[in-house]
Amino acid sequence: MKIQKKFLSSPTIGENNHGSKTKKQCSKDRLKLLNKANKGKLCDIPEERRTKELCLIAVKKHDFSLVDVPESLMTKKLCILAVKKNGRALAYVPESLKTKKLCSLAVKENVFSLTDVPESLKSKTLCRLAVRKNGRAWRMFQNH
Repeated sequence: MKIQKKFLSSPTIGENNHGSKTKKQCSKDRLKLLNKANKGKLCDIPEERRTKELCLIAVKKHDFSLVDVPESLMTKKLCILAVKKNGRALAYVPESLKTKKLCSLAVKENVFSLTDVPESLKSKTLCRLAVRKNGRAWRMFQNH
């Protein structure tokens, strides 16, 4: 038991005697975070450690990582990137960031993303685009 207590109270690997991390350990931690982001596993990174850079890396690798991006780090650029890769990622875009342009990009990539387009942004042009891509899309907007 004494050995465990001593081990638990001593500085962890990579920390100096004052409890702060050394540059080498910070670099290792950063590499671990970057590796997780590179695998598109943003959900494995604690929310307080997520940065714009890590979110961008994760979304580039896996468009549905957008669901794990904190709202404070969500940007138009990030949403456009995700939607260009997979239109269905529009489902994870906050309503405040949805624009005609973004919705059009989503529908061009995947017509079924039309279900995630707010009614106020559905237009005849957008509906025509969806039907040109897939004739069955007309069922999603019979009111337009």
